[in-house]
Amino acid sequence: MLLLALFYALATFIPRLSLQYRRIVDTGLSPWWFLLVVIGKFLSVSAAAQNNAITAAVFFLNLAVFVISVSKTDAFKKEK
Repeated sequence: MLLLALFYALATFIPRLSLQYRRIVDTGLSPWWFLLVVIGKFLSVSAAAQNNAITAAVFFLNLAVFVISVSKTDAFKKEK
């Protein structure tokens, strides 16, 4: 079962990243906001050490990405 879960995670890693990038751009934010996702993924691997500060940072980064993901299209677009 663990091997199946690992295979699924590896098979869907790049498609999930591309969907998150597209969603960030659709909300009207700069593509640089995608760094939140990348840093969150990197810190998730580091959180395996159970450092409380890293775990808290991962939580808040994931929360920010979640809020962006559920926002309406063009929610953060600046009107000109």
